[in-house]
Amino acid sequence: MVFVVLNEGVAVGDREAHSAFGFFLGNIYFCLFLTFFLFFPVFVSYRKVLCERLKEWETLLLLLGIFIVYLLTFSTRHPYNQVDYTFFLRNKVLLFFSTTLAGKVLFFLPIAGSVLFFSEVVLCERPFFLLYPATFLFLLPVSLIEQRYYLIPFALFLAMREQRSGTAEVSMVLLSVMTALFFVYGITHRLFFL
Repeated sequence: MVFVVLNEGVAVGDREAHSAFGFFLGNIYFCLFLTFFLFFPVFVSYRKVLCERLKEWETLLLLLGIFIVYLLTFSTRHPYNQVDYTFFLRNKVLLFFSTTLAGKVLFFLPIAGSVLFFSEVVLCERPFFLLYPATFLFLLPVSLIEQRYYLIPFALFLAMREQRSGTAEVSMVLLSVMTALFFVYGITHRLFFL
């Protein structure tokens, strides 16, 4: 708070593009969207319990409520999330899914999967569940949708979660290596940036 007050904003440079206070759900949606793909092998290891959850009307009602809030609040209005910055891979993804209703519905499917995933995933200790509200509060005031803000929550999640089967864990390592190689190739060959 002292930094924000003395700096007159959250950013060191370009303060006008980074509001100090506000409620923006874009990063929460994008974080959940990426979670589905980055932790897919672990997600698959919970498939039976997640399928059972989808048979409960309370779960479907919850997802419907989240979907309505999502449709009303999902926005890519930040100036750095626009067409002028499509060299950034995140903006290509965001703009692709946010321009039509069909795109928004497709974007929501991994989000819904991640919501279910986080409701069932086992963390090693009870206090570790504070990671979820802390991440929500951490991302809520940030208007620029940017995946680098998720590095700390993702790293903490990996450290705090209960290990699954050997297959799931080895698959996670392989997925992480392939994802890293894809990003390194794309960035070094100037195809995109994150």
